[in-house]
Amino acid sequence: MAGVWESWRSPDGDRIDSFSVLTTGPNELVEEIHNRMPVIVKRDDYALWLDGGEQRLEMLQPIMRPYFASDMAMDRVDDIVNSPRNDSAACMQPVAPTPSLFSDWPN
Repeated sequence: MAGVWESWRSPDGDRIDSFSVLTTGPNELVEEIHNRMPVIVKRDDYALWLDGGEQRLEMLQPIMRPYFASDMAMDRVDDIVNSPRNDSAACMQPVAPTPSLFSDWPN
């Protein structure tokens, strides 16, 4: 994922390390669940993205597009993923959809 970071000193002299994940509009897969997604850098673009000297927006902007939906898969996961206290592989295990009253309702 694309991110930006900076290490700086607060007015009190404490070192602050800050980081942000960059987002873009969703691709066709992600738009089903959210209106944005992380910028996923393609392997071919790693060197350009990690080049700290590159400052030209026209060189970096093409990287900031939605990742190809055809190269992704989506699985339902358990709600335990919603808490940062749950830091385990269980957060990534696919689960079956929960049946509801309207499960068979036509779209």
